[in-house]
Amino acid sequence: MRAASVGYTFRHPRIRDIAFPSKQTLLGYDIVLLRLDELVNAYDRQIGNPWYQGRPCLDDSDSVHIRDDIARRNRELKTLLEVGGTLVLFLPAPASWFVSTGERQFSGTGRNRQTTRIVNEMQLLSLLPFDIHTEAAESRDLDLRVSEPFATFWRTNARRFQTAAILKESIGEKTLVISGTESVAGSIARFAKGLVIMLPQDLLYPADYEVQEVNEDEIEPHPDDITLIDSMFDLVRDLRKDAGDYIQPEWAAEYHLPGEVELAARVRQTGDAVRKAQIRLDAAERALAILKQRKTLFTGSGAAFEAFAEEAFKALGFAIEEGRPGRTDRIVRLHGDTAVMELKGRAKSAAEKDAAQLEKWVSEHFVDHGSQPKGILVVNGWRDAPLQRRTEDVFPDQMLEFSEARKHCLISGIQLLGAWLDAEEHPEMRDHIARSIMSCIGRYEKYREWTAFLSAEGKRVQAVDQPST
Repeated sequence: MRAASVGYTFRHPRIRDIAFPSKQTLLGYDIVLLRLDELVNAYDRQIGNPWYQGRPCLDDSDSVHIRDDIARRNRELKTLLEVGGTLVLFLPAPASWFVSTGERQFSGTGRNRQTTRIVNEMQLLSLLPFDIHTEAAESRDLDLRVSEPFATFWRTNARRFQTAAILKESIGEKTLVISGTESVAGSIARFAKGLVIMLPQDLLYPADYEVQEVNEDEIEPHPDDITLIDSMFDLVRDLRKDAGDYIQPEWAAEYHLPGEVELAARVRQTGDAVRKAQIRLDAAERALAILKQRKTLFTGSGAAFEAFAEEAFKALGFAIEEGRPGRTDRIVRLHGDTAVMELKGRAKSAAEKDAAQLEKWVSEHFVDHGSQPKGILVVNGWRDAPLQRRTEDVFPDQMLEFSEARKHCLISGIQLLGAWLDAEEHPEMRDHIARSIMSCIGRYEKYREWTAFLSAEGKRVQAVDQPST
């Protein structure tokens, strides 16, 4: 028999340890040992507040991953039982966490605007392909309620087990109860053609046991784990004898039914195709996430907006340098020409103070280096409003006289995104686009109609009554 363990690391020669989020399938194993209580901790919570109502709250990316992983493992466990395999479930206490739906709600305006992530609750036991309900209960005082073959297994391993939960409703045959009660701490049940052996969750080790500080592959399995797993195989084998074994012995693999070889080859080929498709899917998901982040150029402010503005300028062929420590300007170079850049995300339009700040950086650069740089002001104006509702110019008329007199280039975040996308689609135009920014005086006139390179709700938006950028 082949066995896999998820959630426990036994380092036993007869067990394959599999991480829950990994793409390694549980299909093809006769026995799966499953511990669930640490499942959510395999996923990072890279958001400002990784807790909600006292429970873990996953970010958008890991919310997608955990939903996909749970659906996949659920299908695998269902198949395991349908073909006569055995699931050994270490009973967990009820637990849940929150996953993002991808939706956002907005309230307030300007600086008082608040964004609320919409989340759904996900229950731990939703992973299983059958319904059970548990409640938290820690105890080492357990009574045996059945005879052989489970009795031999329990006598051999009883000192190692401590409950984390009990079953709220009895399922199958009771094997263990909390001492002096009928509260079920262990059970054996049949689902489809398979067996589910429910055991107390926590495995205890001697107080003086310490994992050796050596390479993980060199760590010897604990003797108690050897005993546990060996007796587990004996228990499963004896249970199958009593009920009829749907799992074939190893020697049966030497004999083939008509069509078996061809079907096995098809399974291997399909598995290879699925693995390759999963690799392509992972790559596509990463590429999509990276692409969507470019929207920061018309939604963001602060460090995020600055980072993507820098990336856009690099994509256009500019070299980027940080300004002096403690300053927010950037120095950009193109074919020997130098510019000083100021980057801002604004709830309203740009203002004269932004142009004045840019001119300060220009003047300081001249003092430090003795050469007059170009000034480029990049502003994501009206950042909290959808693009269709940005009815006023990012750079109002009253700031033009000051900026034009100093030969500033005034370019919005959405225009910079348009330039970036155009350069990617037409790489032969990249240098021309970059030079047009360096030579611009006043408002930059290209890419003012965002409908030329963005769509809304999956449809190309008509450029009718389109406000200027």
